[in-house]
Amino acid sequence: MLPPVDGDTLIANPKFDALYRDLCNNKLEPDGTTRVDGKTQREREAFGEELKKARTAASKQDLVKTYLQSLAYRGDELPVELRELVAIIGAALHTPLSRGDALLLREDVDKFKDNIMLISLVVSKAAAEDITQLARILSTEATSDWRDLPSRIQRIKDNGISSEAAIADLRIQIAHETTNVHSLYRQAIETSIRILEQTIHGSVSRSTKAKADYLATVAEGMARKLKLQQNSLLAQTKSPDLQEALRRRVEDLDGEAVGLKRRMRELQEKLEEYRANAAVQGMAREYAEIVSETVKTAIMGETDLEKLRDALDGRAIARAVRLTGFSVTSRRSSGINIAGLANAIRACQQEEAGGNFASAWLETLEIIEAERTSKSTSRIVYRFPVLQQYLNPTQTLHGGAVATIFDIATSWLLYLVCEPGFWTSMGTTRTLNCTYLRPAMEDEGLRLECEIIHCGKRMALLKGTLLRESDRAVIATCEHNKFNVDAESKV
Repeated sequence: MLPPVDGDTLIANPKFDALYRDLCNNKLEPDGTTRVDGKTQREREAFGEELKKARTAASKQDLVKTYLQSLAYRGDELPVELRELVAIIGAALHTPLSRGDALLLREDVDKFKDNIMLISLVVSKAAAEDITQLARILSTEATSDWRDLPSRIQRIKDNGISSEAAIADLRIQIAHETTNVHSLYRQAIETSIRILEQTIHGSVSRSTKAKADYLATVAEGMARKLKLQQNSLLAQTKSPDLQEALRRRVEDLDGEAVGLKRRMRELQEKLEEYRANAAVQGMAREYAEIVSETVKTAIMGETDLEKLRDALDGRAIARAVRLTGFSVTSRRSSGINIAGLANAIRACQQEEAGGNFASAWLETLEIIEAERTSKSTSRIVYRFPVLQQYLNPTQTLHGGAVATIFDIATSWLLYLVCEPGFWTSMGTTRTLNCTYLRPAMEDEGLRLECEIIHCGKRMALLKGTLLRESDRAVIATCEHNKFNVDAESKV
C-alpha cells in the first residue's frame, strides 16, 4: 500500500492530491496490488483456484510419501515383510528410477498393491494421530476435534487479514496524529520563544525590532545615496568649464540686452518724430500693414515653395520610373537623389541584361517607398514575388539569392544621400551578415524594407528586413557594412 501523506501537503499540492487519490481509489488495492478489470480478476481467481488444487494434490502426495517412509520405522503396526516392502516403495517414490530399476521393482509394486488396504489403514491411523496432535496444539481444549481444524485455520487466517487491515488503518491514524503532535509541538516552541522574548525585551518582539532596524538602515542608505547624487550634480554644475561657459553666455546676453536697449531708444526717438506729424503717422500705419502683408506672403510662399519642391521631387521620381520601368509610390522629402537611384537601377538592368543571376528579379521588382529621412539617412521599401529560378532543392527561396538581393537593395540606399565628395562611388562591402528565420515559397509576395542606420565619412551601416506581405512574418534580416572608398582616395 502507499504510505500515508500529510493532509497539509495534499492541500498545498492539488495536482499531487488528485494523483494520490486516483492511485488509492482506482489503481491500487488496499494490499498494494494493482487493481484490474473484472475479466482479468476472474481469470486471476480461476488460475488461483487451479494453483491451489495443484498445491493441495502435491501436498497430499508428499504426505503419503512421508508416511510410507515413516511406517518402516514404526513399531509392530505392520509385519516385517510389509515394513521392508513399504521401505522399498517409499525410497522408490522419493528417488527418480530408470526404466530398468522400475522393471526390477515390478514384483514389489504388485505385492504393495495387494496389501494396499492394510497399508492404507496404518497410514490413516498415523495421519489421524498427527492431526490430533495439531488440533491440540491449535486449541488446548480437551474436547477439540481434528475434523473442524480446517475451519479453525481459515478463521485464524481471516482474523489475521482483518488484523493487518486494522493495523494499516492504525498506522495511518498514527501518522496523522504524529503530524498533529509535531504541529502542536512547533506551536508550543513558538509560544515559548515569544513569551521569552516578551520577558526579556518587553511587549515588542525581537522580530519587530529587527524589522524597524532594517528599515532604518535602508532609509539611511537611501539618504546617503541621494546625498551622493546631489553632490555629483553640484559638482557637474560647479565645474570650471560649465562656469566659464555660463559666464560667457551671461556676457553675451548682457551685450545683447545693451544693444536691444540702444535700439529701442533709437526707435523710440524715431517714433516720437513720426508722431509729430499726422501725415507721417498715417504712413506708419500703412507701413505696418505692408510689413504684415509681407510676412503673410513670406509664410505662404514658403508653404507653396515646399509644395512645389515636393511636386518637382514627385515628377523626378515619376521620370525615373518611366526610365527604369519600376513602380514607386512613397512619401518624399526634398533633396532626394532620385536621379542617382534611377541611374543605379538602370545600370543594374543593363549589367544583368545578358541573363545573369539578378535579371529576372530586377524585372519584377517594385519600389513602393523612397524617402530621405535626414541628411545622412534614407529608407526604401521594395516589393517582389518569389520566382521559380531562385528556389533551392527544397523548393524554397535560396539563401544565396536572399544575400544577393540584400546586397543590391541596401546599397541603393546610398543614392538617396550621396553628394559630391560624400559616398559618390557607393563604397565597397566589408561585411554582409544575413540571418534566415523562415522559408519563402514560390509565388509568395515579399516586402523588403531597407534603411540606413548610420552613414559617416568612412563607414556606413545598412539594415534590411525581408517580410511576407500576407502576414508581415519576418523571412530574413541583414546588416550591411560598407566602406567609403572616396575618403580613402582623398587620403
